[in-house]
Amino acid sequence: MDGLCELLITFKISTMKVEANKDLLKSRLTEMIRKIKGQKNQDKGIAAFVVTYGALISALTTVLIGLSSYLSNFALYFNIAALITSATVTVIQAWDKLFNHKRLWIIQSEVINRLKELNEDLAHLEASDKLGQNEANECYERYKEIMRKWNSDWKELRSTE
Repeated sequence: MDGLCELLITFKISTMKVEANKDLLKSRLTEMIRKIKGQKNQDKGIAAFVVTYGALISALTTVLIGLSSYLSNFALYFNIAALITSATVTVIQAWDKLFNHKRLWIIQSEVINRLKELNEDLAHLEASDKLGQNEANECYERYKEIMRKWNSDWKELRSTE
């Protein structure tokens, strides 16, 4: 009986019509744009680091291997250093493959753009005195759809790893 009650409550909540509050929606939009922008900037920085680090350390590894041929007295040290630097590139690349910061950065940029567009539409509706309850509800539905899409994109990214 408990399972049936939970199912009925879940059904009732999921089919319930929510009357959106425009002030709360504007506040949530602002908050989410700020929050996602912070995450986006962090992932963008990490993605740039991974690419730059990979290129620099790969080049350094090549130089170390080359130097070991010319400076045979230090060949052992150059070879050990090359081995260590190439191993760190492998670790960084595996880490990036796991988290895929570049793709996260792109997904977050798309979400921010859609949230900003919704925020602008809301501001224009409000400025032209056309923001009634129906319009607020439509904007709220758009907000929820943006958040669902973001969650779906994130879930898809994680499930393909």
